[in-house]
Amino acid sequence: MFPFSLLLTVLLVPFLPSAFSVLTPENVEISASFPLENQFGIVFNGQPNKMILKLQNHGKDPVADVLRIHSVWNEFRELGGKEKLLRKGNPTPSKRTLPPNTQAYSIPYHFSAEQREGNLNLKIWVEWSAVNSRKKERSLAYDSTVTITEPPTRWFDPQLILLYVIILSTVGGIGYMVLNSYSSNAAGRRGKSNEKARNPVEAISNAPKISTPTGGRYEADWIPPTHSQRPGSKKSGSYIAASSGAESAGEDNLSGTDSKARRRKR
Repeated sequence: MFPFSLLLTVLLVPFLPSAFSVLTPENVEISASFPLENQFGIVFNGQPNKMILKLQNHGKDPVADVLRIHSVWNEFRELGGKEKLLRKGNPTPSKRTLPPNTQAYSIPYHFSAEQREGNLNLKIWVEWSAVNSRKKERSLAYDSTVTITEPPTRWFDPQLILLYVIILSTVGGIGYMVLNSYSSNAAGRRGKSNEKARNPVEAISNAPKISTPTGGRYEADWIPPTHSQRPGSKKSGSYIAASSGAESAGEDNLSGTDSKARRRKR
């Protein structure tokens, strides 16, 4: 009689590899490279830099050996020596999956840099695991020397255009404020001068009065006659003096004729 346990073992043999299959780093091929337009590995500060990740799963089981990508990050290190870590980029999460025995899968990866100009070591790490496994693996996708440089200046760069607009707006606002204050001050001065020209009498009447220690009283003896007489009074006085002189001259003439007549009669 054929044992039942042996029969069960024979039936489960096709499924045993998939039940105990584990996706190992040897079965996963991960690499990274710069695109064709940047073959020399130039990394620009302050702007996104693009790389292409290529993944290939050499697993056998179509269910257990499915590759899942968890995150990708970069590291900048010094060249030579201990390769001191200068900067570690923030991990970029991912939920992409790749079944086994398929063509290589390409994923774009973007990162930024804020380093001094020169040559540095760049490393790209990928964290992955099998779909049904909780164990995560790390694979080094890129490890090479790159050149850090500043981006070329372009006159029509959107960032420069925005900077120009902000600077011009600030300068224009300050100029408008200065011109507005100058115009208001000039208008106020013109209004005051026009008011003074229209009301000279009022301006004189509003002038401060000079106070005298005598309280407005004075003694006439102290004032010279030429200052106390008016121009009209001089003319009238001269006319009266002239008329009185003419009358006295006439009286003298009459008295002279009378005396001559009396002498003749005698």
